[in-house]
Amino acid sequence: MKAVVELLVAAVEDMLTRVETVLADVEVDAVLEDMEVNNNGDITFNAAYGDYSPTPFPIFGNPMIAPFLSDIDTRGAGTVWYRTTTDASLLANAVRDIPSILSGPNFAPVWLLIATWDHVGYYNSHSDKTNTFQCILVASNAASFVIFLYADGLIQWTTADSSGGSNGFGGIQAQIGFNAGDSVNYANVPGSRTPDVIKIASASNVLVPGRWIYAVREAGISSVVPSAPLNFTLSSVSGSPNQLSASWTSPATLSANITAYKVYCNTSANQAFPEQVIGPNMPTVRSIVDGATFQVAYSTGLNPFTQYDCYVVASNTYGVGASSIVNTCRTGQSIPTSPLALSMSTVSGLPNQLSASWSSPIPKNGIIIAYTIYCNTSASQAYPEQVIGPNVPTARSVVNGATLAITFSTGLNPYTQYDCYVTANTSVGEGTQSPIITTKTSESVPSSPLALSVSTVSGSPIQLSASWSSPIPKNGIIIAYTIYCNTSASQAYPEQVIGPNVPTARSFVNGTMLAVIFRTGLNPYTRYDCYVTANTSVGEGTPSPVMTTRTSESVPSSPLAVSVSNVSGSPNQLSVSWSSPVPKNGIIIAYTIYCNTSASQAYPEQVIGPNVPTDKSVVNGATLAVTISTGLNAYTQYDCYVTANTTVGEGKPSPVITTRTSQSVPSSPLAVSVSNVSGSPNQLSVSWSSPIPKNGIIIAYTIYCNTSASQAYPEQVIGPNVPTARSVVNGTTLAITFSTGLNSYTQYDCYVTANTSVGEGTQSPIITTKTSESVPSSPLALSVSTVSGSPNQLSASWSSPIPRNGIIIAYTIYCNTSASQAYPEQIIGPKVPTARSFVNGTTLAVTFRTGLSPYTRFDCYVTANTSVGEGIPSPVMTTRTSESVPSSPLAVSVSNVSGSPNRLSAYPEQVIGPNVPTARSVVNGTTLAITFSTGLNSYTQYDCYVTANTSVGEGTQSPIITTKTSESVPSSPLALSVSTVSGSPNQLSASWSSPIPRNGIIIAYTIYCNTSASQAYPELVIGPNVPTAKSVVNGTTLAVTFSTGLNSYTQYDCYMTANTSVGEGTPSPVITTRTSQSVPSSPLAVSVSNVSGSPNQLSVSWSSPIPKNGIIIAYTIYCNTSASQAYPEQVIGPNVPTARSVVNGTTLAITFSTGLNSYTQYNCYVTANTSVGEGTQSPIITTKTSESVPSSPLALSVSTVSGSPNQLSASWSSPIPRNGIIIAYTIYCNTSASQAYPEQIIGPKVPTARSFVNGTTLAVTFRTGLSPYTRFDCYVTANTSVGEGIPSPVMTTRTSESVPSSPLAVSVSNVSGSPNRLSVSWSSPIPKNGIIIAYTIYCNTSASQAYPELVIGPNVPTAKSVVNGTTLAVTFSTGLNAYTQYDCYMTANTSVGEGTPSPVITTRTSQSVPSSPLAVSVSNVSGSPNQLSVSWSSPIPKNGIIIAYTIYCNTSASQAYPEQVIGPNVPTARSVVNRTTLAITFSTGLNSYTQYDCYVTANTSVGEGTQSPIITTKTSESVPSSPLALSVSTVSGSPNQLSASWSSPIPRNGIIIAYTIYCNTSASQAYPEQIIGPKVPTARSFVNGTTLAVTFRTGLSPYTRFDCYVTANTSVGEGTQSPIITTKTSESVPSSPLALSVSTVSGSPNQLSASWSSPIPKNGIIIAYTIYCNTSASQAYPEQVIGPNVPTARSVVNGTMLAVMFSTGLNPYTRYDCYVTANTSVGEGIPSPVMTTRTSESVPSSPLAVSVSNISGSPNQLSVSWSSPIPKNGIIIAYTIYCNTSASQAYPEQVIRPNVPSARSVVNGTTLAVAFSTGLNTYTQYDCYVTANTSVGEGTPSPIITTQTSESVPSSPRTLSVSTVSGSPNQLSASWSSPIPKNGIIIAYTIYCNTSASQAYPEQVIGPNVPTARSVGNGTMLAVMFGTGLNPYTRYDCYVTANTSFGEGTPSPVITTRTSESGKQFGYLQILPLV
Repeated sequence: MKAVVELLVAAVEDMLTRVETVLADVEVDAVLEDMEVNNNGDITFNAAYGDYSPTPFPIFGNPMIAPFLSDIDTRGAGTVWYRTTTDASLLANAVRDIPSILSGPNFAPVWLLIATWDHVGYYNSHSDKTNTFQCILVASNAASFVIFLYADGLIQWTTADSSGGSNGFGGIQAQIGFNAGDSVNYANVPGSRTPDVIKIASASNVLVPGRWIYAVREAGISSVVPSAPLNFTLSSVSGSPNQLSASWTSPATLSANITAYKVYCNTSANQAFPEQVIGPNMPTVRSIVDGATFQVAYSTGLNPFTQYDCYVVASNTYGVGASSIVNTCRTGQSIPTSPLALSMSTVSGLPNQLSASWSSPIPKNGIIIAYTIYCNTSASQAYPEQVIGPNVPTARSVVNGATLAITFSTGLNPYTQYDCYVTANTSVGEGTQSPIITTKTSESVPSSPLALSVSTVSGSPIQLSASWSSPIPKNGIIIAYTIYCNTSASQAYPEQVIGPNVPTARSFVNGTMLAVIFRTGLNPYTRYDCYVTANTSVGEGTPSPVMTTRTSESVPSSPLAVSVSNVSGSPNQLSVSWSSPVPKNGIIIAYTIYCNTSASQAYPEQVIGPNVPTDKSVVNGATLAVTISTGLNAYTQYDCYVTANTTVGEGKPSPVITTRTSQSVPSSPLAVSVSNVSGSPNQLSVSWSSPIPKNGIIIAYTIYCNTSASQAYPEQVIGPNVPTARSVVNGTTLAITFSTGLNSYTQYDCYVTANTSVGEGTQSPIITTKTSESVPSSPLALSVSTVSGSPNQLSASWSSPIPRNGIIIAYTIYCNTSASQAYPEQIIGPKVPTARSFVNGTTLAVTFRTGLSPYTRFDCYVTANTSVGEGIPSPVMTTRTSESVPSSPLAVSVSNVSGSPNRLSAYPEQVIGPNVPTARSVVNGTTLAITFSTGLNSYTQYDCYVTANTSVGEGTQSPIITTKTSESVPSSPLALSVSTVSGSPNQLSASWSSPIPRNGIIIAYTIYCNTSASQAYPELVIGPNVPTAKSVVNGTTLAVTFSTGLNSYTQYDCYMTANTSVGEGTPSPVITTRTSQSVPSSPLAVSVSNVSGSPNQLSVSWSSPIPKNGIIIAYTIYCNTSASQAYPEQVIGPNVPTARSVVNGTTLAITFSTGLNSYTQYNCYVTANTSVGEGTQSPIITTKTSESVPSSPLALSVSTVSGSPNQLSASWSSPIPRNGIIIAYTIYCNTSASQAYPEQIIGPKVPTARSFVNGTTLAVTFRTGLSPYTRFDCYVTANTSVGEGIPSPVMTTRTSESVPSSPLAVSVSNVSGSPNRLSVSWSSPIPKNGIIIAYTIYCNTSASQAYPELVIGPNVPTAKSVVNGTTLAVTFSTGLNAYTQYDCYMTANTSVGEGTPSPVITTRTSQSVPSSPLAVSVSNVSGSPNQLSVSWSSPIPKNGIIIAYTIYCNTSASQAYPEQVIGPNVPTARSVVNRTTLAITFSTGLNSYTQYDCYVTANTSVGEGTQSPIITTKTSESVPSSPLALSVSTVSGSPNQLSASWSSPIPRNGIIIAYTIYCNTSASQAYPEQIIGPKVPTARSFVNGTTLAVTFRTGLSPYTRFDCYVTANTSVGEGTQSPIITTKTSESVPSSPLALSVSTVSGSPNQLSASWSSPIPKNGIIIAYTIYCNTSASQAYPEQVIGPNVPTARSVVNGTMLAVMFSTGLNPYTRYDCYVTANTSVGEGIPSPVMTTRTSESVPSSPLAVSVSNISGSPNQLSVSWSSPIPKNGIIIAYTIYCNTSASQAYPEQVIRPNVPSARSVVNGTTLAVAFSTGLNTYTQYDCYVTANTSVGEGTPSPIITTQTSESVPSSPRTLSVSTVSGSPNQLSASWSSPIPKNGIIIAYTIYCNTSASQAYPEQVIGPNVPTARSVGNGTMLAVMFGTGLNPYTRYDCYVTANTSFGEGTPSPVITTRTSESGKQFGYLQILPLV
């Protein structure tokens, strides 16, 4: 068990020491002042410990003794007692119980502290299980002891609920032990914080169950068992890897009674070689030796080369003692186990190599210095023919121990099976072999095929037939053969050869085929050199001998240089010329020329009829030009091409040339329409469509309109009947409006012509129309006069206008107020005409009776009206109406006068008081403004108006203007009172009354307090005598307490003002008062310094505080140990203040001379005291006591440095205490007198100082002056500025072994004929510095190369294996590059590591074949679908001079578009280019949009190198051929649709990105009337390229014939069209009916009336009409809609009916969308436009989802909510809510008043919830319902909802009685009666007893005066007995409250009583009899 540190020891010892000093006086309270017996099972020193959880020790803070630390809860059960005693009998029991082995002779205890936890429960108030235990502190003259006592059966629980326990168990168990409080040192009793703690009463450390005794001494806490053995050492046993040797000396305490020693070794958690640890980290016991033996050798159970943490313990008859320090040591090496996870695999592309990898052996049993790999030829071979030579192992050399992978590169055959294994080597030797892994080398390329034969194929000019035999040997599985045919250099017909002489690949056939027919890439009549190669998965083998043959004749290629142009002046001709095809492929016997109308036309309307080719004859083969003169249309775009013919047939077409024929005059414009222009009788509107065909670019249209010979209204014709030309508009205009030269109501004949640059075309058909009616001219002879006696009337008469310009349907008479008035003030508003209504066209006189003003001049005129509009006005007549009385004045404005609160201008605001006029004199009639200056009050509201007077009398009053006079400043506030605030010297309290009068809204009060000029204590005044404003409070506040800016004991003059928005009012009278006295401020200029030469003293001085705030009667000085210490380890004991007495008020300096520690930081401050109390502390001054010399450093450890034989590593801990700043540590190492290897010592054995490292360094590594393998004695000292401290104990250690020097006589040379090998030999190094276990040879690529381009990657070493230490020569066979210069050297290895390298030897390997070319790029050639572009970079390494590159392109086996491949998949060779060429373009033998696998090889004089990685690319697209199998059909039931399907074109020549489908209206129609507009193609374009069918859904007319075809498109363009398919669409349904009208039916909210007109067009015979009315989706009142939104059919009427009346199925006040459809035999047509209308209102239905609930916390309220009625049947204008008191009440006594309805008002129609807040009783049942109201009336009521108002708190219980319980000093008895009224269900009563403020025995009160609640569960109990929480003989104030679910009610009156006296005594042995 660990010793508890000095902090705890010091605390306990200090306490016990003070016990001894005070025993004579029996003042035990002084002993206990720094100790706390805590409720939670522990005793602490210096402060209480409040944490309830058993936090694991160590815990930082106060020292602690914990007999049972857990969350003890005495609320449920138990009491904690403690006392001190010197009772002789109890002291004798302590002598008896403490074993003499601990107490020693003459043990005489003098004092006991007994703490008892008596039957205590656990949190949370549990009493089902209780614990009883004691802690006894025993003090004696020699030592002190701690005794823990536990009674059998009285430890019943281990864990509280707060620590995760359940029923007292589980969670974090209780903790028993000692805690030093320094976060480091502690001691736990066995079983602490484990489930075994429940057994503490049955266990012991003194052989008595339940008794645990510990001694407290300066050395720490000790038990009856021995302390730790000393000087424990541990070392490995040379030559025994499974043994360790341990030795020790006896313990410091109790060593005489040791019965045995036990040594434990655990595998270290921190391993230098963690992989050695197998299984969990558990201890390995190494025997029990007798108590006299101090050394043992482990011989069982240890693993080699494993690090162990070992310790030793001593045991006696009481048990096992503390463990020694742990020593760590590692066992020696042994041979390793076998390597793990050996994996063998082939090396991709290298059939003579295998790759091996493995994992390190587990355990390694030492440092792995090498691995040896073996591979033997397997006895059983999958391919035995591959085995060459005898079946012998092939060793794969020794690699170093860090290497876990290797690649074999020598001596292996392709496709051969090998058995491989690996072994590991340590310095001890070679380990066991790994399991054998069997693998097979990869395939190699095969040899060349045999017996190749190539011949022509009869009738196939581009095919050849080839056959051959399999290669011998195959070198693998033949997966394919590749056949090449190259165009021969000598040709019979050289013109057939196109481009360079390159191979034509004939693809890969599988490995079982021995014959093939070439079907792709050969040219007709061409000689070819052919050969074949075999392929394995590795690649292509060597080619067979060449066979030469020639292909037969074929059809010619396409003609070249085709040119097509139009013929000037001949719009129906084209001229075509071309050149002969290259190659011809035979004799050209004819050419055929084709011209097709282009699919994409600049002017597509020119195309008439289907898009078909126009064949332009066959000319003989010698003709190269022709003019086409038949069948072409003017200005039409044609696609033309030419083909050549031989006797074999027609060749490929030439590229298409697109051109256009020239212009001719256009045909006549179409669809000419002429109409009059509404409202413009002199205009006509003309529109037309472009002519078809246009025959050119329309540059203008000419429109003509002639006066018709036959007129409906001939009188309108003016002048002769001549045409009226309406100008030439440009060719893009298709409409015009005539605006010149036409007469009203006149008939015209109009037509249009189109013009091209050639001339004017034919005229359109004539359209006859008539101009519209015009307005009439002005009426004549207007006369206007006044009407006698009527000032508001005028009389007017006139004659009819000439000419009328139509039928006069009305006259309009206007009278405008004249601009020039004799009395312009008569005019009101703008001068606008006053219309005197429309009289009919036959009336010629009228009298104005409305709208004229008296005494006003009017300008009057009359106009005539036709149906077009109003005509020209007549001349104006001016007259004036007679005089009348005036109206009221206008624009009266009344406003207050800014800054004059008693005067008015013209804008009043508000009425205050009665509305009576205040006359402000009569002003003359020219005055329009006045200012009131008498009789008005400030801030008063007035009603003002004005009247005007004429000679007739006073007019009407103006509208009333209400305004308010403005504010002025208020008068002063009244009754100001200012007084001090008790206990607050910096506050004053002020109160006042509002000013009278206020003169406005008081927005603020401002209070001022100035320091009085005459002060009782002027020295308290700080600064000048200035006012101290005490903030502006708002205008409603009439009292304030000053809490800022006042000084203590100072006299102030205070006054205040009121403020309005105008400003601050007059101040109140001044009130003078004085603030009270305060505590002083902090002392000033505090200075704390250490005392020179006295490290335990400090000097403190200070100045008096300013202000003093009274008479300074004393100063108190404090110095606390600082929480943040520069050297916290100097602090001993808790961080508590050290008071330096109270000095009198005149003393200003003191020197501390007691209780300070050296070099410790203290926080010091000073306070001053007046009679009021202690003032604020001064600022803290932090200082530090001075240094002394340090103690010795601790825990010195010296060890070897792994891999550094000339170094030692030393570490240590800082001395405790340091006693100053450690400025340096001095480390000494002396050569030991006794050496294991004395020969290592060089020179005399003298100390080697490892001097001064700085004081923060706690470790150092010796790097100078040490010899390998030498023993040194080392120690360390610490230094402060005072001097050097005590040296540490000596540590002895030895330096380690060193690496050897470099090998000698190294020789390196190349190996003749092997470019990848070098031969190396050497001699052993001198000196060796150990056993040479291996040699390592390195070869680096030289920095200076003859051929630097051969160097790959950075210049890094290439290790050539680790050979064993006896080998002195090796040949490199792995990892060297050809023709490369290498720098080679070698090293020797011991078990320590690798030695220094030998001098470098430089040599160069020989030349080899090149590697594959790099960065090969293959891409298609834009615009050339039969070409590929190839580029590459030179190979790296070249391995020689590149003399040529060979490029191959094979048709890929996996094609994105395999249908593009025609014929067998064979390679196409692309010749050998010279070594400087790095790019080539293929121009022969490639197909469009075909995928090719291309690669490049480089060649040197040695031969062809490896091929580059294959690059797969695809040739570019060309246009596709025409789609196949086009089918077009009608779509059943869809007259505007056609369905088309087709097959993909063959070949596609690319990705089909779209198909374009065209359907043109056929020239011959079965139903021509169906055609609307010109007959133009209707494109059904682009569906995507994967779609092979489409349905036309746009642009087709019913029952119309269409010519359809399809084309395919790639990204290059559109292909040739398919053959035309002609079909016809079917009949259609009719269009929608017109002019639908739907209206409501007056008085019938469930009916609608509908009417309509027939549809145009009908699209058949209308056999019926169907009318629908759907509830509208957008409803003004959507809640009217019930159910889904579905149509309500209003029957099917026959096709002749055009109106219907709905009489069924409609809802009131609902919006309906109505429409009508017509029906033919095909079906129902398009619906008419929707007409929306709404049915009328009716009364609403009842509201829905009525909910009534009580309101939590409001027992007199109910909350009612509901949903709108469905249907509403109108606009809900209100809801009425009713609540009646229910006849049947759950609590009838709650009903107060008769059972009548309580109406809860009428809320508006948008409110859906209301809260009742009046007239309801608490806890009463109500029946509630709701009704809705529309303008029609009140609807039906909702269902009744019954609910009850909620509970409120009850009134107070009655007749409370409280009395003591006889014989129970901790109990009281209480009884009471139920409250009246209860106000709900009483669910509980709560009884409170508070300790009374007035006590007969106040010392009984412990802690603050707080209530002790004694709650009673149910509400039916009316008496209770208090049994917990009351103190004996204490006065309590008790009361009781009742509780409902709402809360706690008012308390009952207080009853005061006192508990009875107590007399129970607890003590050591009285509670626990077991002691």
